[in-house]
Formats: sequence, C-alpha cells, structure tokens
Amino acid sequence: MQALVTQPGDTHTTRVEDVPAVEALEGEVLVRTLEVGVCGTDREISEGLFGIAPEGEQQLVLGHEALAVVERNGYGFTRGQLVTATVRRSCGHCIACAEDSPDSCLTGDYRERGITRLHGYARELVAEDPEQLVAIPKSLGRLGVLAEPTSICERALRHARAIGGRQPWQLERALVIGAGAIGLLMTYLLRLASVEVWTASLEPENELVEQSGARYASTHDDELSELGKFDLVIEAAGNAQLMAGAGLRACLGSIRVTRRSSSTAECWVWIRS
Repeated sequence: MQALVTQPGDTHTTRVEDVPAVEALEGEVLVRTLEVGVCGTDREISEGLFGIAPEGEQQLVLGHEALAVVERNGYGFTRGQLVTATVRRSCGHCIACAEDSPDSCLTGDYRERGITRLHGYARELVAEDPEQLVAIPKSLGRLGVLAEPTSICERALRHARAIGGRQPWQLERALVIGAGAIGLLMTYLLRLASVEVWTASLEPENELVEQSGARYASTHDDELSELGKFDLVIEAAGNAQLMAGAGLRACLGSIRVTRRSSSTAECWVWIRS
C-alpha cells in the first residue's frame, strides 16, 4: 500500500513509499481515501518545522483534510458511503476533552490525524474509529474534502460572534483579506449568513468571490481603508505586511479582540468594538 510519508523534524524527507497494509480491527471502519487536501500545516511538517510521528515510529503519514469512501458495512456506515473524519482526538484526561472539546485540550496529549502522533489519510486505506467519522452528503461529491477547512472557518466565526456578543455588536459588514481556499470559504459562509462582504486579494478580479454576492477589491488597485468601516476583518492571506498596509485600524475603528482560529493559524479575526 502506498502512502505520502515524512520524517517530522527533518527537511526534504517527504515522499511516496510503500507502507504496511491496513486491516480494520473490531470496532473500526475500513475506508478508502479518495481526496486529501494540502494546506500550510502539511507544508510546515514537510519542511521539518512541525509534526510528531506515532509513538515508537520515525515516519508520519500525512493527510488531515480527507474525503474517503466506506469499504465495508458496519457501525452505522454502509459500503460506498462518503465520509470525512475529525482531525484532533481526545487526550482522555482533561476537562475539555471530557466535554468533547479536544480542540481546547488542556494537556497537549491529544492526537491529530496526519499531524500529531497519528497517521493521516494520505494512503490508500485507513482503519478508523466510527465515532470520528462524519458522513458527507452524496450531492457534495468530491467537494466533501473541503469539510475540514470549512469547519475551521465556521469555528472562527462562531468564536467571533460569541466574543462580539459580549457587548452591543452586530455583524453586518465584513472584510476578508485573501482569496485562497480559506478566504473563499470565509466569504461564502459570511454570505450565507447575509453579511455584506468585501474580499480583497492580489488578483485584478475574482469571479468566484463576485458570484457569491460579495464584492471584490484588488490590493494593487484599491486602498482598503477607503472601503468604509467593517464589523469584522478576517486575515486569510498569511501576510502580516499586507495587514499593516491594509489600514486595519482605519477599517475597524477601535480594535477590541484578536482571535486565532486554530492552532495552525489558518486565519486571524479582528472584531470592531
């Protein structure tokens, strides 16, 4: 069986090679990987900056954004069903994990598919805990691989609304800086919530942004501070210099909260006070 593997902590070790075949044990569901997303976390692991191999092993199979298909009936899943899986798994001994919130684990002893102490989905077959599987509607097809990054975006927005709601605040206008995968997903989620959205990036135009009903601004041509005030600014470009030049304070007025959406810093969220 082939897999995309790396040796965490060492650069230039990412490669495709044969790994031992996987068999589902009692209490596991065998799934076949169809798609694997690649993000900045995978790049950092590949560059030796991040990642931990499973205990007693030197290599880590990459792949935490996945779409798979069930190989055999069992545990509430049927053969041919599309699924994805959670990334972070409970440490088993902290209050956050006990309350099913491993993303807020207090010990650091969690495991993450393809990142921390647990092999990922960039291989042909995976034996998975059925409690970690999430069914994907058939209508989504292979777009289901975007479920994990979409969940990261939705979680960031949920935190923003919770923090903003501590005092009188209403999310009506938002600025998304960056039109990559995370920026576009943020744009779509905000538009689904009927928020007026401006999305800004380097390209002169972006049809995918405008088709959602959002408005697009090119950072080459437009001063973002001239777009008016925003209740929320989301930085999804990973470019601090761009943020400095964007006139963040001019866009927000008074800045109340800086929020990091995930441990891998896929986006930053600023809320207007």
